[in-house]
This record gives sequence, C-alpha cells and structure tokens, in this order.
Amino acid sequence: MMEIWAVAFVVLCEYSGREVDEASGWITFVYLILHAYAAVILGVMRLLVWLWQYVIA
Repeated sequence: MMEIWAVAFVVLCEYSGREVDEASGWITFVYLILHAYAAVILGVMRLLVWLWQYVIA
C-alpha cells in the first residue's frame, strides 16, 4: 500500500514539475535510484542473515 502512495506522490510531483523548465523527470530518477539503493541494502541484510543462520549457527 505504501508503494502505491509513493508512486502517486511521484506522479503528482512530475505533473506539477511540468510547469518548471527541465524540473520534470528528476523526481522519478531519484525515486528509482533510492529504490535500487534500498534493494542493495536489503540484499546485503538478507545475505548476512543467511550467513548467520547457516554458517555460524
């Protein structure tokens, strides 16, 4: 549900940003970069949990 609200916010900001020259597009770019960054962090956390469960324990 939070993802739907986040996408709606990004689309609303993109629509509002059309009125400012060259401002549109940056929010989508930052949104995608932050998603990739969060995916990497979650992947590393998942790997650490896996290592803790199977290697250390």
